[in-house]
Amino acid sequence: MRFVSAVALATVMLWVPVDGVAQTQAEREMLQLYESRERQLLASMDPAADQAERDAYMSACVARAISGSGGRRGGIGAGMAECTDRMTELRNQQAARRRPLEQELFALRRDKLELERRIRLVRASPPPPTQRTPVALPEDRPPVTASAGATVACSMSAEELGSLNSRVEQGDAVAQAELGYFYSSGTCVPQDYPEAFRLARLAAEQGNARGQGGLGYMYQNGEGVPEDYVEAVRWYRLAAEQGNASSQNNLGLMYQNGRGVPEDYVEAVRLYRLAADQGHAFAQNNLGYLYHNGEGVPEDYAEAVRLYRLAADQGNSLAQSNLGLMYAQGFGVPEDIVLAYMWFNIAAAQGNEGARDNKDIAEQQMTREQIAEAQRMSREWLEAHPPGGD
Repeated sequence: MRFVSAVALATVMLWVPVDGVAQTQAEREMLQLYESRERQLLASMDPAADQAERDAYMSACVARAISGSGGRRGGIGAGMAECTDRMTELRNQQAARRRPLEQELFALRRDKLELERRIRLVRASPPPPTQRTPVALPEDRPPVTASAGATVACSMSAEELGSLNSRVEQGDAVAQAELGYFYSSGTCVPQDYPEAFRLARLAAEQGNARGQGGLGYMYQNGEGVPEDYVEAVRWYRLAAEQGNASSQNNLGLMYQNGRGVPEDYVEAVRLYRLAADQGHAFAQNNLGYLYHNGEGVPEDYAEAVRLYRLAADQGNSLAQSNLGLMYAQGFGVPEDIVLAYMWFNIAAAQGNEGARDNKDIAEQQMTREQIAEAQRMSREWLEAHPPGGD
């Protein structure tokens, strides 16, 4: 079964009911146009009108045959034979008139059915305004209990956290940026946006790219400071110019969404590519989204799939969901409902609600054996790829 279209933050379309809120205005308007034209075509091919035309013609023809016979033997019969021939001609004319309308109606209904299937899938959600890359826990040390009030488990021991604080007091920009992130995210310490902003600015003013990116993030989202897109762009740009992948990605989002700068998909593509080439999963997904939808670059499903896969293999649930959609649609890859379900299932396991909806819809198209196979593949993938992509 062919499904049409994809989410961006990562990117491709979510599967939702036809009357779902994600249905786009353009698709609704197109469907209305199809339905309007369908009504016009059906009215033009009204069988009752054709029958009425034939009845009127036959009545007139019979009347002429009777009046023209003059009571002569065989006169009426000859006239009726002519009426029959003329009626055959009329039927052929009506059929010829209907034929192009029927062909148009057939094509229209085919396209309408495809659009209705398409509406079941929603274009990949645009990337969120910012994407924070979480700090991965070291593989050689399990996390320790977070400090009182912290909302995220801590990867540092109490001694290491104390050492980090000492480095901050000594003016170490790297430590300031790290602790600022902790206060912003509630990692190891209670969440405190004003303190996060203070530390990020200290690091940023020393030229630390992570601090600059963190400062941009807080300006963009109004964390510890009034929201200011222009100031956010300024700090993102400083960090991006130093090669900071997260800031390149977030600056790309600002250009894509026209926040603090004029909307510019071409510049968004350039920035996403810089970050994607460094292995940044969100940027890979976002760049894939632009290739998927032909925004800032020519539409290229194969390249979208490649980028989605790179991000999906890093555990990015948005890319996983988008990759599942590509398999469901047969865009850039052979259509494969089992692989589509597998990627939706993997993304749903990370809490991706759109993927969960898509998985439920895919399941309705599958046999029990296909579902069992997809679930087995999902388990194997999750066992081989520990969490931690987005």
